Amino acid sequence: MEKLLFKARELAKEMQGTEEYKNFFRIKQENDSNAELQEKINRVSLLEINIKQLSTKGALEESKQIKMDNYLKEYTKTREELLNDKNILLYNQTRQTLEAILTQINNIFLYAINGDDPMADDENLFKTSSGGCGGCKSGGCGK
Repeated sequence: MEKLLFKARELAKEMQGTEEYKNFFRIKQENDSNAELQEKINRVSLLEINIKQLSTKGALEESKQIKMDNYLKEYTKTREELLNDKNILLYNQTRQTLEAILTQINNIFLYAINGDDPMADDENLFKTSSGGCGGCKSGGCGK
């Protein structure tokens, strides 16, 4: 088992050398150092906390309901800005690319676990799930 874990670490290190990973990490660092973006992310988190705190108090008196409505409006507006931010969109796109690679790697392991040849050039190994399992031979949803 120790040898397998070492090989997994080697594979992870190799993944960090790919252009897909380098691109993702660069974008992540750019977003982490973007003060305006981080302020919006922190604001959304704070609003979520405020909304949760108010909503756990049951029925709200009028002044607290007004406060809640204001929090919800600001939360919706700020979250929408975040979801449409070009930096966030680019981050999500590059993250999804990495996740697709990890899905393919996972599919190879699922094939091996089910007794299939992990070296087989089977198109199902390199698909992300379409939702249906009809043509899947992995024996479990590796997507």
